[in-house]
Amino acid sequence: MDSSPDQSKTRGLTLWLIWGFLTSSVFLYFVILQIIGNDKENVAPPDDMMVKILTGLALVNFMGSFLIRKIVTLPLSEKLDQQNFQKLMASCIISWALAESVAIFGLILGLIGAPMSTSGLFFVAGFGAMVFLSPSFVPFKGPVQRL
Repeated sequence: MDSSPDQSKTRGLTLWLIWGFLTSSVFLYFVILQIIGNDKENVAPPDDMMVKILTGLALVNFMGSFLIRKIVTLPLSEKLDQQNFQKLMASCIISWALAESVAIFGLILGLIGAPMSTSGLFFVAGFGAMVFLSPSFVPFKGPVQRL
């Protein structure tokens, strides 16, 4: 099923908009932590076990976002028709949500008292994953080839 150029542009724009909003939320989490985090003098540092648990969850989600892209998204981009595009869009959103969750774990750690040297790594990893998983890094071979 061939798509018109207008439909192709709409598909590409939709993916870029979703990616852009999710990526900007990573930045907003960081800003929120900076605004709220100024009053952390009276907060005890987080329990080491909590830091380990959130770090483990962040690593699993980080790796999962790239595995979904490799295992699901890339094969779907080989033959891109309307049905495959919907599956591709869902797999992109899931991989982006997993990458964004890494920053959310950093926000949680920052809010419970972790220093920025710890929680900041989560933001860097989440933002880096979002940039790497942008729609332009998917080698589309179909109607949305020029993302």
